[in-house]
Amino acid sequence: MKKLFVLGMAVVMLAAACAAYAYPTFTGPTGLVNAPTAEVAPAGQLDLAVDYFASKNDETGDKNSWPVRVLYGAGSGFEVGAAYDVNGIAGKSLWDVNAKYKTTFCPAGIDLAIGAIYGQANTDPDTLRATQAYLAGTKCFNLVLPIALTIGANWTQLEQLDAVSGWHGFIGADVTLMKQLDLVADYQTINKHLDGKSLWSACLRYCVTPALAVQAGVNNGLFVGTSKSRYFVGANYAFNLAGTK
Repeated sequence: MKKLFVLGMAVVMLAAACAAYAYPTFTGPTGLVNAPTAEVAPAGQLDLAVDYFASKNDETGDKNSWPVRVLYGAGSGFEVGAAYDVNGIAGKSLWDVNAKYKTTFCPAGIDLAIGAIYGQANTDPDTLRATQAYLAGTKCFNLVLPIALTIGANWTQLEQLDAVSGWHGFIGADVTLMKQLDLVADYQTINKHLDGKSLWSACLRYCVTPALAVQAGVNNGLFVGTSKSRYFVGANYAFNLAGTK
């Protein structure tokens, strides 16, 4: 019995180790780099994240940018957030608002969440509007290294002069390499109805303290992928607004 208890405690500790840090994606919700996970910010927690994107390209009009995200755990299993990027698309400003709900339904130990994002970019000749709804499932595994695997799908509509929409599948992983250091990566498929390429990202994420995490990596876009890779470095700080008991 004692051995079983010790083994059980070890499994619990490993499962805790592979739980992803509540870090906003570039479009806002808790997740990997671009892809959301099924996790949400804890109730009463306010996350403030900012990254530097080295994406200047004179031919395409891209400029270096600073995407800022604010995310708040509004209640048990529910978060709301917003993002702003002064040079988000072709050197033009981009903003969005987002919300996610983590369901109480957990089949085979898989956390499930649904969410939505709405954003606008001030591009010429008209404002670009992006709407996205998604379902994400996340499960922790204890293999050679603890890993949190996420699989999901999103419906994305891009509207400028004409509206185009389509479904994408996405997959991502958060691998704990060592204490406080994770390798994070995600991939989104191409949809023939939307211009662009597959969307991919990868980064190293380090938890300096329980409240502060930093990251550095590369990705190739936001709502849809491009042929240009963008290097980034950034940080997220979590404020506890709920107080302690």
